[in-house]
Amino acid sequence: MSFLFNQMRKLIGKTWQADFSRFDAQVEFIREGDTAQLSFLLPLVLPNDNIAAFYRCVCQVCEQLNSQLESGLISSAQLILGIQGNWQQSVYQQIIADLCAKLAKSNVHVALIKQNKANKIAMIKRAIKCAKEKQSELFGWCDGDLLLSDNIMETLIGSIYVRHNCIVGPVHVQVKNPQDFIEQRYLKLPRTKPNKYPQGCVLFKLNAVEHDFDERDISDDGYLTFANLCLDGQPMNGIQVIEAAKIYYLTDLNLKQKLIRFRRISLSHMILLHKFDKTKAKYIYHNIMFAPLFARPLKFNRQLVVKSLLYFGYLLVTFELLLRVLIDKPLKRIVWSASSGGDE
Repeated sequence: MSFLFNQMRKLIGKTWQADFSRFDAQVEFIREGDTAQLSFLLPLVLPNDNIAAFYRCVCQVCEQLNSQLESGLISSAQLILGIQGNWQQSVYQQIIADLCAKLAKSNVHVALIKQNKANKIAMIKRAIKCAKEKQSELFGWCDGDLLLSDNIMETLIGSIYVRHNCIVGPVHVQVKNPQDFIEQRYLKLPRTKPNKYPQGCVLFKLNAVEHDFDERDISDDGYLTFANLCLDGQPMNGIQVIEAAKIYYLTDLNLKQKLIRFRRISLSHMILLHKFDKTKAKYIYHNIMFAPLFARPLKFNRQLVVKSLLYFGYLLVTFELLLRVLIDKPLKRIVWSASSGGDE
């Protein structure tokens, strides 16, 4: 176990040599206010992402933020649409224009950021700058292909202000049948994927956590959690997955897509293990990545089998890094999906 941990940290340090170019961005305020107590980013990558799902998610978030403004839980809110990639096509411009026109009728301030190249971390950094300019106390983001439970914004905001958490996120629920999305049967599905830290949808206090994102780190929510692992000296204090809040996501990936996603997640975890000091990295490795394998006494159950398979998968990725070191072929880009090209 410790052998794999040490090899992960060493090999990724030797092979990961990303050199990101400049990301140019344009900021446009559709409905501007002087301040925003909460700023929330919804990123979209064109042409890869599903723009219809993004449209739906934006409307959901806007409606919930409006409700919290009316209830007085927050005094002002800013919704940031982060459009990345090939947004110049007329069909995309028309859809985005229609969406902005709809949002302009709400009580939520709306900002539109257009970034020339796809990079979520660069977009998050630009959105945080926009949030700080509006003196935001809270900042968060949500992947645009998710469906949200009706109470998610109220629950996450309340968890920070009432329970005094610093980083919060909802529970994941997998939806395997696309028809469940169409007919809203997903609302009756049980929780199927326990997430140990906030992923996919995150809200945090800007002035209480470290958020010095780096494009080289690849992971966004993973970095945020691991960088702030010991906010008050105790691991995971102030970081919570809120059971009452849920996000629903479709898992209709084929085998190739699943393998690409697993490899990307594995490499992003390895990059973070190398980035942080050894004490913090060991906690992440033992208690988040492979917790069931280190449990005492060891319980043979489905979770242990799954984690054992994942451990074997990490071994394969580590072997790939070893080969790259031997043939002197550094890793300069990590493929995000089957449609985003290969590694360099």
